[in-house]
Order: sequence, then structure tokens, then C-alpha cells
Amino acid sequence: MTRFTQSENALIDKLENIAGITNENVLSDTEILQGRAILAKARDNLYDHSSSQSQLSLADHISRLSIALAPHKSLPPEILERIFRFDPHSLTSLRDLSYATEILPEVAYLGLYVGPRVPIRELAPYLHFLDRLDLKLSPSAEQATLEAFPLESLSRLKSLIISMELPETEEISHNMSYPTLFGESSCLQHLSITSDDPRFLLSSDIPWSQLLSLCIRHLFSDSIHPSWLLLGRRDPFQQLTCLKGLVLYLSTAIFRVVLYYGFPWHRLEELFLYLPELDEAEDIILMMETLRKCISLTHFLFSSSIKLPSDLINHPQDPIALPSLETLELESNVPLCMIKSIVSSGSLRSLVLGQASLQDFYIIIRQCPRLTELVSHLAKSAVVSAEGDTVILPHLTTFVFSHHASLSFPTLVVAPRLTSLTLCAKGGSLPIDLTVALLLQSNMQLDEFKCMFADRTAQYPSADSLRELLNLINSCSVVAIYTAVLPEGILNEIASGSLFPKARTLNFAASSPELILATIRHRLEQERESGYVRLREIIGHAPRETFDASGEHLKTNVKDLEMEFGVDFKVYPQYMK
Repeated sequence: MTRFTQSENALIDKLENIAGITNENVLSDTEILQGRAILAKARDNLYDHSSSQSQLSLADHISRLSIALAPHKSLPPEILERIFRFDPHSLTSLRDLSYATEILPEVAYLGLYVGPRVPIRELAPYLHFLDRLDLKLSPSAEQATLEAFPLESLSRLKSLIISMELPETEEISHNMSYPTLFGESSCLQHLSITSDDPRFLLSSDIPWSQLLSLCIRHLFSDSIHPSWLLLGRRDPFQQLTCLKGLVLYLSTAIFRVVLYYGFPWHRLEELFLYLPELDEAEDIILMMETLRKCISLTHFLFSSSIKLPSDLINHPQDPIALPSLETLELESNVPLCMIKSIVSSGSLRSLVLGQASLQDFYIIIRQCPRLTELVSHLAKSAVVSAEGDTVILPHLTTFVFSHHASLSFPTLVVAPRLTSLTLCAKGGSLPIDLTVALLLQSNMQLDEFKCMFADRTAQYPSADSLRELLNLINSCSVVAIYTAVLPEGILNEIASGSLFPKARTLNFAASSPELILATIRHRLEQERESGYVRLREIIGHAPRETFDASGEHLKTNVKDLEMEFGVDFKVYPQYMK
């Protein structure tokens, strides 16, 4: 093992006894780099700790250095105090902004609410370094105030998120100064606008040709503002020659209009559609036809509270040629015929299914042999036989699904390369036997296992079944098993380190907060005695009624344990169904 040098011992003394306790004597960049190197080697036990002048144990030494080298330690205390009192989304006056920029003179991201009394011209000195601006305009902001916006200060602006409610007026051109807020920026690449009508999009000042992404969020109303029709006639979207990403959050009425605009559908790589009111078969078919134009898509997200029209559920759809599509997120109950049409190219790497029956789930994933990530909410439906051909997903590494007990458990899936498995049991206990069968038939080497119960009163079906499951996931570094309470015998094994010996993150439920504390303290003491505290993040859950007697005493014990071992430790009341 390497021994510490004299200069390293001097730095260790500073880290342990000054920076690791107070926020005085701010570390230099060189000291931070050297300290991180020492910490990394200490964690890997590459140094001879006995050669150090440290009076602490190895575990305490690592803990103290971790605190000393935290990111916020490079800032003096007077700045820290102000930063933690500063919320960039709550700026309502110039004084607030000036106060903030005294702390961070080269702020690159700013959230700003412009009200009627904010002297806009005086903001110029503070906006020069902005790369991103989130701007909310008060409907009462005076026209003269907005016309005075310091355009020259936004020369570096790359991303603008703007939210506004324009004053009611019959004159379309009445508020044409609004677009000048972003029209002069030569670097603007990302534009997101939320408003109830699109008058601001009618300006010739908007740099359409340089935009890489565009987001339009419509504030829902019962009627179509005339500006939407005028916008369609002028159609500035034909100038979007560089556009790669498009996000539309629209009512059904506006959606029907916007799809006929001249967006460069064939050039889009990302398309996110949020259509909460979509419920007509014609609208779904119209959306599908638009999707056929998006031949360059790599990522498609669709979210809608669809009410499936009976004439569309089993209506056959021709395959949609999306040869580059790698990520598909369907946050809705989408018709099977539509999904089959979208995934027909077989290029998907990541798939999110908002809701699907087990039978439809099998049909869909058989068309996606290249999947590496799969998320699905399996709906309660008629029982599907567990017999039949298995569905082999040779590249799948992450699998997340929720199910209704054994009625919708994906028993036919085989994923030999799976490293992360997350499941949620709804409507009863976790079918452990089926989970064990899933793990065994894939012969997978899990590194991360998470399961939870929607009902906190759920229990593990039998000790033998639970034991078999725990043996299969014993080598995981991330383990989360909640909200069902673990038996005390299992907690004793966690405490001794014989169960989950490689865990870095542990999330579990016990019958009381005191039992959680006792389990974790014993485990951390065991690891410290071995010379290396591996467990870094712990979350414990206990029945809510057991917290009444704990009070402040519990908070104090948790905090003391965090400080003593340098871990992140939280204890929460269980979710109440």
C-alpha cells in the first residue's frame, strides 16, 4: 500500500479539522483535486491509513473528508447563507435580482417574473451572461415596460421559456412588441411559449431558421382564437429549417388546426404530443397520418386521456415506417393496432407503455427484439395462460412494470442481461413464486431490485418464498423492498451484513422507526469495523401510527447517525392506502 507524504498529511489535517467541521478557510481548486484523490484511494483502501497523522478511524476519516470536499464547501459562508435563501423562480422586484446577482455575477440560468412595476431597462447589467431565461409576463405589465426590455443584453441567450396572458384586444397587431423579447437573439436555439393565443408568433422578428427545438403550450379555452387561423395562413413554421424537436400541448380543437401548419415533420427527431382531450377516432387517425411523415424520428412521446372509440380498437393500421425510432413513450391507453403500427420497424431500444393488457403486452414486445429498457403498466384483465412460447429479449437491461397480482404477471419474459428490475404489486401481495420464476428462467445477474406494494397492509405470502427471493437478489447493490414490513429475522440478517452485503442503497419497511434505527446502526458499525462503509443511502418506512411516540427524538437519532457514518439516512411513515 502507498504511504501518505508530508504534504498529503498537511492537507488531511486541514480537511479533517477545518473544512470538515466549519466552512472557514475555503479550499483552493488544487486542494480540492488533491483531496478528492486522497478520498478515492481511502475508499478503495489503497493507502496505508496508519501512515496518516489522522487521529480518526478509517471510516470516520472517509466521512470527514467527504463532508470537507462537498461542492458547497468551495463557497464562503456569507455566500452560502444568501444562496440558500434565494429562489430564482420568485424574483418579483429589481432589488431581489440585484441581491441575487451580487452572489452569482455570471448567472447562466434565471427565472424571472416581470410585473408592472419592475424597471426592465435596469435589468440589463444582470442579463448579459444568460444562456437560459424562464420569463413569466404579468398580464398587467405595461406595453412601454416590455418595449424597454434590454435586447442587447440577451445576445448570448440560447433557451427562452416564456409564459404570458396577452390583454384582450381586437387589434391583432396591438402587442407586436412582445416577440422582440427574443427576436433579436442571434444565438437562440430553444423556444418554449405558453399562452392562450398565438399573436406573439406572428412577428417577423422570431429567428425561426436557427431554432433547434420549439414548444407550444396552449392555455385551454372553449373557442379557437382568430390568431390561430391567421397564423396558419402566414405559416412561419415553414422557416424551421433546423428544427429537430417539437413539443405540442394543445386542446383537441387547436390540435386539428396546428397539424396542417408547415412544420418540417420529415426532419423531426423528437416529437412530444400532449393532447388531454383526444377522444374521436378521426383525431387519432389524423395523428397517425401525421406520424407517417416523421421519417427521421428517434423519440416519440404521446400522452392523452383517450377514450377508445369502439370502431378503432381493432381497426387494422398499415405499418408506419420509422426506421430510426429508438424511444417510444405512450402515457395513455393507446389502441393495440396503433402501437403495432408504430413499432413495426423493430428498431426500438426503449419502450414505455402507459397501460396494456398482458396479452397485448406480449404481442407488442415480440415486435421489439432490440429493447434495452422496458416500462409497462399491466392492466387487470382476463387471465392469460402462462403456457406458450417465451418472449426472449436478449438486450434488455432495465425492466419496470406494475401488475395486479398473478392476473397480469409477465411470466413468459426471458431477459438474460437484465441488471435492473422494478415491480409494483397492485391489489394484493407480491406473487413471490412468479417473481422467483422470472429471475430463474432468465438466469440474470441483477444489480438493482425494487418492489413495492400499492397496499401497505399487504404481507409476504410465506417465509420460504421470501427467503428464496432474497437469496436471488442478495448480491444487488441497490435494494428496495417496501411497503410490506420485513420479518424481524430478516432485519437481523441485514443488521449483521449477511444479507445484502454489497448494498450501497437500501430501502425497506419495518414495524417501527426504532427497529429501523437499530438495524441500520448495527449494520454500519459492522461495516466500519471491517474497514469500509459500503452502505451510503438508506430509506426506512414504518407504520404512521408508530411515529407518534418518536417525535423529535427520532429526528435527532437519524441526524446523529448520518453525521457519525457520513451516510444519507431517512425514515418515513408508510404510504397509507
